[in-house]
Amino acid sequence: MLLREKVFAGEGKIKADTVLKDCRIVNVNTKEITKGDLAIRSGFIAGIGDVEDLTGDNTNILDIILAIPRPGAGMIRARTWRCWV
Repeated sequence: MLLREKVFAGEGKIKADTVLKDCRIVNVNTKEITKGDLAIRSGFIAGIGDVEDLTGDNTNILDIILAIPRPGAGMIRARTWRCWV
């Protein structure tokens, strides 16, 4: 994915491939855990929080019930206690 495509995805001009609804988002700088949504486009995070403008007709929406997404496994395994993206 080109930088231009990443910027367009963040602006909502290109819609997300996947949206993870109701996950817990860990801010490593402030050590806070907040509830929100993640929009993902081609394996990169395109938006955090309210991502309705990044959701299109072909977007796969997964409700992961307050799991904490972690990068690295290359798949999504949604349980109430863990989730890999």
